[in-house]
Order: sequence, then C-alpha cells, then structure tokens
Amino acid sequence: MDALTDGSNEDFRCYAAAASAQALQAFGPAATASPPEAGISYCIPSPVDASGLIRSLKVTAIVSTVLFLGGFILAAALTIYSQSQKSPHTNLLLIAGMGCFVMALFSAFMPTTLEGIRTQKHLRGHVGDFWADSTLMPRVVGIEDAETYNKLKVLADDIAVAILRPESGCLQIEGIRYRYLIYASDVTSLSLHENKRTVLLSYNIGAEHLSLAIIPRGLVPEFKRQALGVNPGLLEAIQRSLKMPVAVAETSNLIIDT
Repeated sequence: MDALTDGSNEDFRCYAAAASAQALQAFGPAATASPPEAGISYCIPSPVDASGLIRSLKVTAIVSTVLFLGGFILAAALTIYSQSQKSPHTNLLLIAGMGCFVMALFSAFMPTTLEGIRTQKHLRGHVGDFWADSTLMPRVVGIEDAETYNKLKVLADDIAVAILRPESGCLQIEGIRYRYLIYASDVTSLSLHENKRTVLLSYNIGAEHLSLAIIPRGLVPEFKRQALGVNPGLLEAIQRSLKMPVAVAETSNLIIDT
C-alpha cells in the first residue's frame, strides 16, 4: 500500500492540462481519440466523473490497512501467548494465529487487486475495451507526481491502464482522473526508481513539463514487489512502446537508467 494521506490542494497536472487544452484546440475531438490521431503529447482531465469510484477505493485502502495491521498484531500476540502458556488449547491458538496471519497477507494484496478489477470495469464502460486487443498489452498502473512519490497517501494520484502503441511510437495512459499521451519525441527522461518497480517518466507538453511516477499494480506485479522486490518489466514495455533503445536514448540526451 503506497499511502495514508492525500497530497496538496493544487493538482500537479493543472498546468500541463492547461497547455494540453490549448495545444489540442487546433485538432478537434479526433485529437483525443483512441487510438491517438493528433500526434502530440498531452495530459487532460477525464471527461467522466469518477468521484464515487475514488471514494470507494480510498475506503477499501483504509479498511485493508486496518485489517493488515490488526491481523499481523493479533497473529503475533496469539503465537507468543500460545508459546508462553501451558494450555490444552495451544494448537488451537497457533491455528488461530496462522489464520490471522493469512488474513493480514490477504489484506495486503486486496487493495491493488480490487483497484485493477474496478478500474478495468470503469474504463471499459466509459473509455474503451482495451483488453479486447491483446497487442495493446494493457496493464493497470498507479500514477503519481514524481516529485512527491515518496509521500504517504491513501490512494495514488491516479489509477490508470497503460496501453502500448509501438506502431505510433507513443504510450497511452487512460486514468480514472486524467488521460495521458506520451510521444518519444517529448520524453526528457525515463528511468527505473531505486525501488526497482516504479518507472519515472518526464515529458514536455508545449512549454510545460510533467514528471510521472508510474507504479505497476495488480496481484502479479504486487507479488513480485513484495516477495521478490523487483519488477522491471514495466520499464522495458514502455521503452519498446516508445521505440527508444538505450543506444538511441543516450545519443539524444535521454536518460534511461535500468
């Protein structure tokens, strides 16, 4: 779980969104179609109100945190008590402790699993069924401000699906709050965070600059993160979608740190 408090009052994407709106005026509705047609990078608010979904996801995150901490503490207490007391119920206490531990583990994975399911349902109903085309390789991700990524929050700044568009040399990210389109020519940096799972990506939108932390979500990436501590696959996928091999990136002053 990435967080326990929400960020600042001003959305870190507001200036990029304003620059995007100005740049997209010349293209009309086709500019934000899927697949993208305008050929320019942008970050614009989603036209669909997702406030109800966001509140629900926050409640789920809070409840799961309470269950995780409660289950872990109770499991430890029952285990310690069963070992310190000579009782005919020792085995039952140990079983109860194991049950609490399993509940704590389930609670740790529950938020990201539900995020993926509910985000997928939301986007399918309001934006498009990206899962119908396997070549897009859609994957649920969390989006945060790269500058404040290490701050604790109840929920990521955005829950989205990353869609690979190698034929266009761009990365499309459809979020429940914002929509992002990123062309390789506008990318200024692309790297893997020191935690070995989060991708840090910065790109220009007109005169504005936007830096994103893109976090893999879902059960499998979360298992890799918590059990193995690594998940470099997202960086590789984004790099392929943007058609930016390391050799090309280095000659164009783009930072790719793997």
